[in-house]
Amino acid sequence: MQSSGLISGTDTSHTSHSQSHSSTTERKTGNLNISLDVQDKLVTQTSLAIALQNLYRNDIHVDGEEAAGVLAAAFLLQFPALFQECVLTMRSGISETNVCLYYSAACKYKQYALIQACEEWLLLNLVAKLGSNIMLRDLPYELLLRLLKSHRLFTYSEYRLLRTVLYWVYLQHNRTVQIVPNSHHVLNYFKSFPKHCAFLQQAHGEQYIALFQSLRLHGITESKQIEVITQINILPPDWMIQLLFNHCEALKNGGELYNLMDFNTHAV
Repeated sequence: MQSSGLISGTDTSHTSHSQSHSSTTERKTGNLNISLDVQDKLVTQTSLAIALQNLYRNDIHVDGEEAAGVLAAAFLLQFPALFQECVLTMRSGISETNVCLYYSAACKYKQYALIQACEEWLLLNLVAKLGSNIMLRDLPYELLLRLLKSHRLFTYSEYRLLRTVLYWVYLQHNRTVQIVPNSHHVLNYFKSFPKHCAFLQQAHGEQYIALFQSLRLHGITESKQIEVITQINILPPDWMIQLLFNHCEALKNGGELYNLMDFNTHAV
């Protein structure tokens, strides 16, 4: 009886140990679900997965295409090394396809060096590269206005800069288009508005007055270009009269001499 009891006790102990081991194994091999309340739209499943993957890497690696999303995920996870790597990747990989996204992320997370890098890129490439890219529509109004007021902004001609602004306005009113239309389509769009007053004098155009005031319209001197501006009826009549008057005065007073009277705003 005593042996039987001992054997019985041993068997019970072995069974209990086996059950415990089985339970432990199930916990180890089972799926672990972690719920995160993420309010940041930049954080996607892909960017979060990349950020978590980098937690287990000796060398941090981030592709430029996912850098903005991974930056947001790194901020969420409080992963400073990955966050800084994302900033460096973004600063060295600015292009027309990502500059607006990078600028938005830089402002959100107060990365001033990245903000400056985006603005420097735009000063050189607003017209040359972004002006013909669909991502132009994501350029913030305040940033565009600041760029237009800068004397460091590069453009092939003042008319090309005007056309870039027209494209930007068009894209604000047509957010669903997938490709940048040709100039003929954009010009016809502005021609379609009522003719009783200029586009900038109408309810849907008043908000853009500051943008067009920042343009150096006196730099547009070709007659065909001035004719196009007149046909699309975007500028108020008094603006057009002043523009033509300034051209006449410049001719009468020795070329561009008239514009030197207000060099800070007229310099191109």
